[in-house]
Amino acid sequence: MIVWRVGEAVGRLKVSKHFKIRCEDDNLFWSRRQERIDREAEFDGFWVVRTSLDADSIGSDEAVEACRSLARVEQAFRQIKTGRLRIRPIFVYSEARVRDHVFLCMLAYYAEWHMRQRLAPILFDKDDPEAARAQRASPEKIAVHSFHTLLADFSTVALNDVSIDGSESFKLVTSPTSGQKKAFDLLGANPTRMFPEAGR
Repeated sequence: MIVWRVGEAVGRLKVSKHFKIRCEDDNLFWSRRQERIDREAEFDGFWVVRTSLDADSIGSDEAVEACRSLARVEQAFRQIKTGRLRIRPIFVYSEARVRDHVFLCMLAYYAEWHMRQRLAPILFDKDDPEAARAQRASPEKIAVHSFHTLLADFSTVALNDVSIDGSESFKLVTSPTSGQKKAFDLLGANPTRMFPEAGR
Protein backbone atom coordinates (compact mmCIF):
# COMPACT_ATOMS: atom_id res chain seq x y z
CA MET A 1 0.00 0.00 0.00
CA ILE A 2 2.80 2.41 0.93
CA VAL A 3 4.65 1.64 -2.30
CA TRP A 4 1.53 2.25 -4.35
CA ARG A 5 0.73 5.59 -2.67
CA VAL A 6 4.34 6.80 -2.92
CA GLY A 7 4.57 5.78 -6.57
CA GLU A 8 1.34 7.64 -7.33
CA ALA A 9 2.54 10.83 -5.60
CA VAL A 10 6.02 10.74 -7.15
CA GLY A 11 4.58 10.15 -10.62
CA ARG A 12 2.00 12.92 -10.28
CA LEU A 13 4.44 15.49 -8.91
CA LYS A 14 7.38 14.34 -11.07
CA VAL A 15 9.90 14.57 -8.21
CA SER A 16 11.62 11.19 -8.34
CA LYS A 17 14.88 12.81 -9.49
CA HIS A 18 14.92 15.00 -6.37
CA PHE A 19 14.41 12.34 -3.71
CA LYS A 20 15.90 9.00 -2.76
CA ILE A 21 13.01 6.85 -1.55
CA ARG A 22 13.00 3.40 0.07
CA CYS A 23 9.80 1.63 1.06
CA GLU A 24 9.43 -1.28 3.46
CA ASP A 25 6.35 -3.13 4.66
CA ASP A 26 5.64 -0.72 7.49
CA ASN A 27 8.15 2.07 6.94
CA LEU A 28 9.08 4.78 4.47
CA PHE A 29 12.57 6.28 4.26
CA TRP A 30 13.39 9.26 2.09
CA SER A 31 16.10 11.90 1.69
CA ARG A 32 16.77 14.81 -0.61
CA ARG A 33 19.18 14.49 -3.51
CA GLN A 34 20.54 17.94 -2.74
CA GLU A 35 23.17 18.00 -5.48
CA ARG A 36 20.53 17.40 -8.15
CA ILE A 37 18.21 19.96 -6.56
CA ASP A 38 20.97 22.59 -6.51
CA ARG A 39 22.00 21.80 -10.08
CA GLU A 40 18.46 22.18 -11.36
CA ALA A 41 17.92 25.38 -9.36
CA GLU A 42 20.66 27.01 -11.45
CA PHE A 43 18.34 26.81 -14.46
CA ASP A 44 15.14 28.00 -12.81
CA GLY A 45 13.49 30.64 -14.98
CA PHE A 46 15.36 29.54 -18.13
CA TRP A 47 14.04 27.60 -21.08
CA VAL A 48 15.89 25.96 -23.94
CA VAL A 49 15.00 25.68 -27.61
CA ARG A 50 16.68 22.72 -29.27
CA THR A 51 16.80 22.27 -33.03
CA SER A 52 18.28 19.68 -35.37
CA LEU A 53 19.65 22.47 -37.60
CA ASP A 54 23.21 23.72 -37.25
CA ALA A 55 24.15 27.28 -36.26
CA ASP A 56 24.86 28.24 -39.89
CA SER A 57 21.32 27.33 -40.92
CA ILE A 58 19.42 29.02 -38.10
CA GLY A 59 20.42 31.52 -35.41
CA SER A 60 19.20 31.78 -31.83
CA ASP A 61 16.59 34.46 -32.59
CA GLU A 62 15.27 32.53 -35.59
CA ALA A 63 15.00 29.34 -33.51
CA VAL A 64 12.97 31.13 -30.83
CA GLU A 65 10.68 32.68 -33.46
CA ALA A 66 10.19 29.28 -35.13
CA CYS A 67 9.22 27.81 -31.74
CA ARG A 68 6.70 30.59 -31.17
CA SER A 69 5.30 30.05 -34.66
CA LEU A 70 4.81 26.37 -33.84
CA ALA A 71 2.85 27.41 -30.74
CA ARG A 72 0.63 29.56 -32.97
CA VAL A 73 0.07 26.60 -35.30
CA GLU A 74 -0.97 24.45 -32.33
CA GLN A 75 -3.31 27.21 -31.17
CA ALA A 76 -4.81 27.39 -34.66
CA PHE A 77 -5.60 23.67 -34.62
CA ARG A 78 -7.20 24.01 -31.18
CA GLN A 79 -9.40 26.83 -32.45
CA ILE A 80 -10.35 24.90 -35.56
CA LYS A 81 -11.22 21.70 -33.67
CA THR A 82 -12.88 23.00 -30.53
CA GLY A 83 -13.17 26.78 -30.76
CA ARG A 84 -15.13 29.18 -32.91
CA LEU A 85 -14.90 27.18 -36.16
CA ARG A 86 -15.98 23.94 -34.48
CA ILE A 87 -14.62 21.47 -36.99
CA ARG A 88 -15.84 18.75 -34.60
CA PRO A 89 -18.30 17.12 -34.40
CA ILE A 90 -18.92 16.66 -38.12
CA PHE A 91 -22.53 15.76 -38.82
CA VAL A 92 -21.92 14.63 -42.40
CA TYR A 93 -21.11 11.11 -43.39
CA SER A 94 -19.85 10.98 -46.97
CA GLU A 95 -16.16 11.40 -47.70
CA ALA A 96 -16.77 14.31 -50.06
CA ARG A 97 -18.88 16.25 -47.55
CA VAL A 98 -16.38 15.73 -44.73
CA ARG A 99 -13.62 16.97 -47.03
CA ASP A 100 -15.74 20.02 -48.00
CA HIS A 101 -16.50 20.75 -44.33
CA VAL A 102 -12.82 20.66 -43.36
CA PHE A 103 -11.90 22.80 -46.37
CA LEU A 104 -14.42 25.49 -45.40
CA CYS A 105 -13.14 25.50 -41.81
CA MET A 106 -9.56 25.93 -43.02
CA LEU A 107 -10.64 28.66 -45.44
CA ALA A 108 -12.43 30.48 -42.62
CA TYR A 109 -9.34 30.32 -40.41
CA TYR A 110 -7.15 31.51 -43.32
CA ALA A 111 -9.43 34.53 -43.83
CA GLU A 112 -9.44 35.27 -40.09
CA TRP A 113 -5.63 35.08 -39.91
CA HIS A 114 -5.23 37.62 -42.72
CA MET A 115 -7.83 39.91 -41.18
CA ARG A 116 -6.00 39.80 -37.84
CA GLN A 117 -2.73 40.75 -39.54
CA ARG A 118 -4.27 43.78 -41.21
CA LEU A 119 -6.28 44.83 -38.15
CA ALA A 120 -3.36 44.43 -35.72
CA PRO A 121 -2.98 48.21 -35.08
CA ILE A 122 -6.45 48.39 -33.53
CA LEU A 123 -6.62 44.98 -31.84
CA PHE A 124 -5.50 44.50 -28.25
CA ASP A 125 -5.15 40.73 -28.51
CA LYS A 126 -2.05 40.81 -30.72
CA ASP A 127 0.83 38.64 -29.45
CA ASP A 128 3.19 41.62 -29.44
CA PRO A 129 1.43 44.68 -27.94
CA GLU A 130 4.51 46.89 -28.36
CA ALA A 131 4.64 46.18 -32.09
CA ALA A 132 0.93 46.89 -32.35
CA ARG A 133 1.37 50.26 -30.65
CA ALA A 134 4.29 51.06 -32.94
CA GLN A 135 2.06 50.56 -35.98
CA ARG A 136 -0.36 53.27 -34.88
CA ALA A 137 0.03 56.15 -37.30
CA SER A 138 -1.47 58.79 -35.00
CA PRO A 139 -2.87 59.19 -31.48
CA GLU A 140 -6.44 59.30 -32.82
CA LYS A 141 -8.98 58.19 -30.24
CA ILE A 142 -10.36 54.95 -31.66
CA ALA A 143 -11.76 52.19 -29.47
CA VAL A 144 -9.39 49.23 -29.31
CA HIS A 145 -11.15 45.91 -29.87
CA SER A 146 -10.53 42.24 -29.69
CA PHE A 147 -11.14 40.50 -32.99
CA HIS A 148 -14.55 39.26 -31.79
CA THR A 149 -15.79 42.59 -30.43
CA LEU A 150 -14.71 44.24 -33.69
CA LEU A 151 -16.80 41.75 -35.69
CA ALA A 152 -19.72 42.48 -33.38
CA ASP A 153 -19.19 46.20 -34.02
CA PHE A 154 -19.29 45.55 -37.77
CA SER A 155 -22.79 44.11 -37.34
CA THR A 156 -24.13 47.65 -36.86
CA VAL A 157 -23.26 48.46 -40.49
CA ALA A 158 -26.47 47.79 -42.37
CA LEU A 159 -28.31 48.41 -45.61
CA ASN A 160 -31.52 50.31 -44.88
CA ASP A 161 -34.65 50.90 -46.95
CA VAL A 162 -35.42 54.60 -46.61
CA SER A 163 -38.72 56.22 -47.54
CA ILE A 164 -39.71 59.84 -46.90
CA ASP A 165 -43.43 60.59 -46.50
CA GLY A 166 -44.43 57.40 -48.30
CA SER A 167 -42.46 58.30 -51.43
CA GLU A 168 -40.48 55.74 -53.39
CA SER A 169 -37.90 54.16 -51.15
CA PHE A 170 -34.18 53.99 -51.71
CA LYS A 171 -31.40 52.07 -50.06
CA LEU A 172 -28.83 53.68 -47.79
CA VAL A 173 -25.78 52.19 -46.05
CA THR A 174 -25.26 53.11 -42.40
CA SER A 175 -22.48 55.67 -42.03
CA PRO A 176 -19.53 53.94 -40.34
CA THR A 177 -18.16 55.22 -37.06
CA SER A 178 -14.56 56.46 -36.94
CA GLY A 179 -13.46 53.09 -35.55
CA GLN A 180 -15.33 51.16 -38.22
CA LYS A 181 -13.89 53.41 -40.94
CA LYS A 182 -10.37 52.80 -39.62
CA ALA A 183 -10.98 49.05 -39.64
CA PHE A 184 -12.41 49.12 -43.17
CA ASP A 185 -9.41 51.15 -44.33
CA LEU A 186 -7.00 48.62 -42.82
CA LEU A 187 -8.89 45.82 -44.57
CA GLY A 188 -8.99 47.72 -47.85
CA ALA A 189 -12.78 47.45 -47.83
CA ASN A 190 -15.52 49.95 -48.56
CA PRO A 191 -18.92 49.21 -47.01
CA THR A 192 -20.77 51.01 -49.81
CA ARG A 193 -19.22 48.66 -52.36
CA MET A 194 -20.62 45.71 -50.43
CA PHE A 195 -24.11 46.98 -51.34
CA PRO A 196 -23.94 48.17 -54.97
CA GLU A 197 -27.71 48.76 -54.96
CA ALA A 198 -27.30 51.49 -52.33
CA GLY A 199 -27.67 55.08 -53.46
CA ARG A 200 -25.79 57.70 -51.52
